[in-house]
Amino acid sequence: MRYLLLLLLPIITSCTTHTNNERMPRELGVESCQEGTTRTGYDSPTATGSATCSQSTQICVRGQWQGPALYDFCTEQFKNCGAILHGTVESGYQSPTVPNGSPCIPASRTCIEGSWSGPEVYSSCSELP
Repeated sequence: MRYLLLLLLPIITSCTTHTNNERMPRELGVESCQEGTTRTGYDSPTATGSATCSQSTQICVRGQWQGPALYDFCTEQFKNCGAILHGTVESGYQSPTVPNGSPCIPASRTCIEGSWSGPEVYSSCSELP
């Protein structure tokens, strides 16, 4: 998993890897700021399924941060394979057709973190004449 650590004045971002038990995302504070400065953070502490971590910006107005709540980092969890959920097993056949007299061979694949773990599968299989 990757996280983005946000530092202020000047805004510097760096990519840091953390383990799940190291620390939890925290909402960026409301400390005073310099008029007109901006800061960027994440809209949510986690993104699940096909969602990705997205960023938003706050601006300093009269010494106070204005804008949506921001988090210091975001964790993307369990990426889906398009509309297919993470962990789903697709079963079918290795080929949509086989030569006459040959068997249709079963096949399966699993969606793991946004990628299929096996070969393409076909929902049906038939013998060619």
